Amino acid sequence: MPKVAANAETLERMNKKWKEVLATEDSDRSIIYCRTAGEQFTTSLWVIARHVVNHGTYHRGELRGLCRARGEIDFPETDFSLFAQAK
Repeated sequence: MPKVAANAETLERMNKKWKEVLATEDSDRSIIYCRTAGEQFTTSLWVIARHVVNHGTYHRGELRGLCRARGEIDFPETDFSLFAQAK
């Protein structure tokens, strides 16, 4: 698996490239990829794009639920619209 530097510059560059792909590629285009376990899949670009949008939502809710189950009450806000407004 490729290693990517986790810094603002790299994230901005990757975000720009992602937007270019979404703006120029056919959304029905099939993408072949391998998961980290080595399984190969073929999925349409639109399915991958929808997954990307929803994936963070899933994990934010998962983390909030786990913390709530542990009785933690000061978990940071995970609502994306509130996060976006705070920027």
